[in-house]
Amino acid sequence: MTNRDTLKVENLITLPQKAEVWHVPDDALEYPENAGKKAKVKKDAPQEFHEATDEYELDLQALMQKFFESGMPATAAQLDKRLAKLKADYLTLCNSRLEQAFKIGTTLAAHSLGNEPPPNSALGRRKLNMIKATSHQYFDGLIDDLKDACLRQMRTGTKQVGYKGFMDIATGFINRIAQYSGHFWQAIHEGIGDFLSVVQDNKPQPVTRHLDPEARHCSTCPEKAGDYKSWEDMANTVGVPGDGSDECLGNCRCFVTWGVDVE
Repeated sequence: MTNRDTLKVENLITLPQKAEVWHVPDDALEYPENAGKKAKVKKDAPQEFHEATDEYELDLQALMQKFFESGMPATAAQLDKRLAKLKADYLTLCNSRLEQAFKIGTTLAAHSLGNEPPPNSALGRRKLNMIKATSHQYFDGLIDDLKDACLRQMRTGTKQVGYKGFMDIATGFINRIAQYSGHFWQAIHEGIGDFLSVVQDNKPQPVTRHLDPEARHCSTCPEKAGDYKSWEDMANTVGVPGDGSDECLGNCRCFVTWGVDVE
């Protein structure tokens, strides 16, 4: 997780003009370690991806922590009011940041192929809206569970106030909401896919799905790493990184490169 003190928000929305470190170079297969291989260049996702996703995760956790730091509600009516405020703040944050994530992906894919990012396609917009809807649905479940937990806590009659009064339930919900940052990672990749599979429809780009070289891998991601003839081939066969189809769920940090021919 990135330390908020070292992360500057203005840097998160500065999109790269070129993406040589991300786009697989034409001579990649000539590297000695890749002799006889197809698009097996070991690399990591762009730092912008990690920083922006980490920042979203921190903001989600801060949102939940603020709820608990306000102390224990005195009545069920006060609880409902605070939960409504929490949901409104979440929707605002979620919707704006997922839009940002999609734009990061689209822009990077376009720049890597020497183009300027066009408006989102209709299909891309539908996919982004589906990610938002899924994230909203997850949060609705969290709100229901949070309300039940708070009501149980209120019935205990404890007189503790502030964050400590909710400490026994706070940690679980703060960790739970952090998992939703996976939707940001997915939205970045759906933005990439929107350009590669829709905007570049007449020039399909072969892609490679990679494992995060720094991660401990779940049981499902390793078998998905490899080469695919196009973005749609990958998406239809194994899914998109961060889409929740893997055992690691919102912790997935697999990533995709493109531009080297595969068989």
